[in-house]
Amino acid sequence: NTPGTEGKIALSIAYVIMTDHADKVDSSVVSQLTDGQGASQLSSFAPSNISNETGVSPEVIKDIAEFIPLEKGKEFSPFFNNEILNEGIFLKHRLRQEEMEVFDGTRSVGTKIFVAFNSKRLEEGGKFIFVDERGADEVFHEHFGMDRHEDPEEVIRDILLLRILDSLPSLDPFLIRERMRLEGYQPHVSYFDLDRAEYMQIRNFVQREFTPLAELAYGDGATSSQQIDRLVDKMWDSRDIEAIRPLINSLQLKPEEAPEVLFAWKGFIYYKSNLGLVKQQFEGFQNRVKNLKVIHFPNRDIEIQIEDMRQTTLLGMKRELVEIQKTISKYDIAYKTGLLRDRNPQRFRSFLDEAPQIFYDLGASIAAIKHAVSFWDYRFSIRKNKECDAEEFLDIMNDFRKGLRPSFLEEEPEKAEAG
Repeated sequence: NTPGTEGKIALSIAYVIMTDHADKVDSSVVSQLTDGQGASQLSSFAPSNISNETGVSPEVIKDIAEFIPLEKGKEFSPFFNNEILNEGIFLKHRLRQEEMEVFDGTRSVGTKIFVAFNSKRLEEGGKFIFVDERGADEVFHEHFGMDRHEDPEEVIRDILLLRILDSLPSLDPFLIRERMRLEGYQPHVSYFDLDRAEYMQIRNFVQREFTPLAELAYGDGATSSQQIDRLVDKMWDSRDIEAIRPLINSLQLKPEEAPEVLFAWKGFIYYKSNLGLVKQQFEGFQNRVKNLKVIHFPNRDIEIQIEDMRQTTLLGMKRELVEIQKTISKYDIAYKTGLLRDRNPQRFRSFLDEAPQIFYDLGASIAAIKHAVSFWDYRFSIRKNKECDAEEFLDIMNDFRKGLRPSFLEEEPEKAEAG
């Protein structure tokens, strides 16, 4: 934004909250802020009236305004209508060969719902189901009480939400929020561990990546930087087909495919923004895994098995990291070299045709590494003893390996590429 205009931006956000989200704010507060005149007193600060002066587009102001009442004022409501689903633990799971057989079609990652027999004692076990496994409708009916005949609207809504979650490669709060918004759902903000500052940081990163393409889409036809900014904002939202028509034409996209392609591209850029931190975290993680002292070996064979698993699990993660870097490099070449430098839209279009599947595979790889790092730091934090029982260590390594591609665990350590 333009320095010195922060106050006008704040008033513009307040105006949008008062006019577009009046049901989510206290009317007495509005009256107090406007000397009893209501939102009309701030009409001169409407987003369209200040965007040129502040350098902040109306769409960005409206998006921030939408976020604030969600954080502060929206009454909490459960994510699902079904109580059992609301008690479930949702996991993204890299599928083993035998698990793939329960699905129709080909997929590499499943969404598993675990429901404990006793929510206060998870060690007592529970039941689980993959969202889209063969025969899932019957399982949801018999074990979750989801009856399409008794509660058709509630059950259909829950099934749609399940399928939205299943369509994502990982359960990152940013991706869930954006996908839900694209599909017209707005779960309570407490379901997302994502504050406004973090959200805007991600959004700004993605929009910076969008901007060169918006400039290219207009060619010499853009009349102002504000016109470019508006197209970038519409690319972010991706639901207004006419507003993103220059982009659709430039990339030769089918209009009905544009929202899905742009969401996958947005998600891909989101993962790209994660890469630096993931690499940094993995470096420290692998050193901590190597240095952990494992105790209470039942026998020498278990000791050998543990050292082999320690080595091959880290090898598999390095392989995943190398694959992540290769994928992002492929994207950079297609976008920055093929499209922006060589002005060859077909080269980038070919990448976008594969974007949904690439986005899915990339997300699964990053999620596997982030899960391992976060669990390890939770289990072996600074305050805890840096020793681990042999049986528990094997369980932890087996858990980490489930998120990795089996082929990445099979090669000899000396053949591994440096991550």
